[in-house]
Amino acid sequence: VRKSIEATNVEYRILDEKMSIEDTSRVRIASDFAINMQTTDSLSASVQEHIFAGSSMIVGKWLPYGIFEKWGVQLHKVESVEEISAALEKAALGGEIGRRTRDCADRIYDYSSWTSNASRWLQLYGERRSVVDLPQ
Repeated sequence: VRKSIEATNVEYRILDEKMSIEDTSRVRIASDFAINMQTTDSLSASVQEHIFAGSSMIVGKWLPYGIFEKWGVQLHKVESVEEISAALEKAALGGEIGRRTRDCADRIYDYSSWTSNASRWLQLYGERRSVVDLPQ
């Protein structure tokens, strides 16, 4: 990864040591952009945290992020790693550098927080137990 980034002439920083929750939160808040190009994803917490904090997102076109788009999150979709530099340049020239509003923060919180979801899980668990008639 380091060799690939060095070949791009893009300023970068690789955080390769485990960080505390506080430091991870600081990175989310300080980041203008977050890039997620992994092969597969199931709405990872890190992506949700970046959107919650107001980061602009550059993501792989194949990732299943339709729910974010329904909420109005603008995703810069790219098909390959080679397109990342162009996406960053386009965003910078288009004035998109800087904090985005947290319009979706409440939706993300409702979608993912235990406060919002604990009762849903308990309800599903109760329904499942009655359907399969598990012993008590």
